Amino acid sequence: MKLLAIGDSFTHGLELPDCPIHEGSATSAPSQLSWASKLASDLGYELTNLSIPGGSNSRIFRLALDKSLKNSYDLIICQWTEISRIDWQLNQRDFPVTANSHWLHKQVPAVDQYYKNHYNDDHAMQTWLAQVVTLQNHFKQQGQSYLFVSMQGFKNIKDRFRHMAQAVDPEFYIGWPHGGLTEYMGDCPKGPAGHPLELGHQLITEHVKKYIRN
Repeated sequence: MKLLAIGDSFTHGLELPDCPIHEGSATSAPSQLSWASKLASDLGYELTNLSIPGGSNSRIFRLALDKSLKNSYDLIICQWTEISRIDWQLNQRDFPVTANSHWLHKQVPAVDQYYKNHYNDDHAMQTWLAQVVTLQNHFKQQGQSYLFVSMQGFKNIKDRFRHMAQAVDPEFYIGWPHGGLTEYMGDCPKGPAGHPLELGHQLITEHVKKYIRN
């Protein structure tokens, strides 16, 4: 059985022993101790983990659509992340770009200008909700088994986006809309950058397994 996981540093396993933080843009391969790896091992899946630290929702959407059209998976898990991140490529390589990517802001002035002059939370939220609804409907049309989960829950979604939020199917979105990985890992030890360590990933794994069983 094949499992595809796409997300950010939480699903990549950043700050676990086999996945240290590197300076600049370099990153390790996804951790074998991440919750995605633990889930695959426990349930007997062969895992393809395309998560990267700083990965954006647009990257998750792009890759999930691309891979599901080209390949067959028994389950696809998309771990949605902060809405402020953008999908950025240089020389066909994905780069993590967030509002706090100061090193890239200095190297690529257009990134700094985007966040200063063009970025807007409402536009980002609307774009992300459109991606969630579009991807879930694509998966259902394809007969593709899937699960969605967030890095963290959304406490308040503005009324102007309520109709889009209501179009999200909560049966296949773990904890929608208020729960996320940061809630599921509880008050566990964290690395210096705030990522869960092995106990946190184990707690997340158990929560996702329970959701699948139910």
